[in-house]
Amino acid sequence: MIAHHSVPNLKVGSTGRGAAGSGRARRGLVVVGLVVLLGAIQNPVSEWLTSMRLTPQPEFFTELSFAEPARIVDLMQMVAADRRAPFVIANREDAATTYRWVVYATKPDLPKRRVASGTVRVESESRAVVDPAIPWTTLTPGTRIDVGLAHRQEAISFTLAGGLR
Repeated sequence: MIAHHSVPNLKVGSTGRGAAGSGRARRGLVVVGLVVLLGAIQNPVSEWLTSMRLTPQPEFFTELSFAEPARIVDLMQMVAADRRAPFVIANREDAATTYRWVVYATKPDLPKRRVASGTVRVESESRAVVDPAIPWTTLTPGTRIDVGLAHRQEAISFTLAGGLR
């Protein structure tokens, strides 16, 4: 035969601290549960926010500039001894990219014409200097020189002001 005993004022799970201790223990368990739950859903939520472009994204872009900006003034006046207009393509994309570049000459009252073009592959976070062979002797004052990248918005230019010397 099994004897049953009862103990007055004893609750199962009680720490002996009364009601206040029991409430703190439950709050602690709730906090631990929330931390575990948030940790479990953090990666899927983060990936979803990233895919929806709701979190900051790294900026990827291409820079186009003249390699020797000070020389452009001489080119504009057409007094440069060696007529060159090298330019720089800086790849700030997240992968290597092949760029197609084009140089156009536009004379007043005439349509623009391509005077040089080519391609160059630039590794991510790198730059390449391009020195196009431009037919300077065929250009006259007032001719605008435009350098651009095909299928992109980047472009730089200058206008020839003086006569050949």
